[in-house]
Amino acid sequence: MRSFFRIIVNDLHHFHARMSGPPKSNVPAHNPSSLNPLNPPHLNRLPHASSIEAIRLTIKVQDPTDREVPAILHRAKPSAGGPRRNVGAILVSGAGGGVSGPNGIYPSLATKLATHHIPTLRLDYRAPSRTPQCTNDILAGMDWMEREEGVEGVVLVGWSFGSAPTIGVGARERRDGAKGRVRGVANVAPQTAETSGIHDLAPTPVLFLHGTGDACLSPRCSQNLYASYGEYGSREIELYEGDNHGLTNSSAKAERRLFEFITRCLGVSAEEETAQAKLADGEEGVQMMKEGHDLEHGERL
Repeated sequence: MRSFFRIIVNDLHHFHARMSGPPKSNVPAHNPSSLNPLNPPHLNRLPHASSIEAIRLTIKVQDPTDREVPAILHRAKPSAGGPRRNVGAILVSGAGGGVSGPNGIYPSLATKLATHHIPTLRLDYRAPSRTPQCTNDILAGMDWMEREEGVEGVVLVGWSFGSAPTIGVGARERRDGAKGRVRGVANVAPQTAETSGIHDLAPTPVLFLHGTGDACLSPRCSQNLYASYGEYGSREIELYEGDNHGLTNSSAKAERRLFEFITRCLGVSAEEETAQAKLADGEEGVQMMKEGHDLEHGERL
């Protein structure tokens, strides 16, 4: 019991050390035009990439702040043909908000999913690191996807702090007996703070990816969430030896695992085609994170 208590205290220490500072609730949302990269050059070599469009937009969130959350939508062009699916994905980042994800994998992941006619939303936050507001952002994103894209089921992906709102939304949907909209929840380098909803998430499938060299949030966070989820449902965990908080050394493996998890949860038979695509390396990935505003408000690798 003492050792378990020490793990929880350490996890909370990691969270509070990174979240310390003035409240972020009044931080203005990013201008959608500043959210980059829209389509990194290396994605042009992906099969069928020319049939995909990426659109900057804002989504109105109905809560006391009544503000708009910026986002980038990746989807197949209307002229591309192919099946029109009623499933999609929403990708969110950490305490700084942003739209590039760990080591900049979100643009690539979203494009690959869109080539299989899975519309994917790279969603920013209105108030980074504030779980209630960020939870409402994701719910608004789900409502928008359902209304505008006909998406009835989604997989949620979060990085770092993003585990709190993604797990929270998944658990809320199950508790409220909603329409089964959350088909899976995946988290990269998650925190444990404000993730008590993990106890109510099963049997919604979950995936946790973490670097064993993460100095921001210990890999114990993923291990604890994996254990707390329980054995009723589908749970997966993968640790990358020696890698950091942004998985800059394992991002290709992590992206592939996320792609497989998302398509499986959505019931889409798809193969990740990467032979013709040069994935971003560590340096390029970090630059993409800066352009995507992922490394702000204390978020770091």
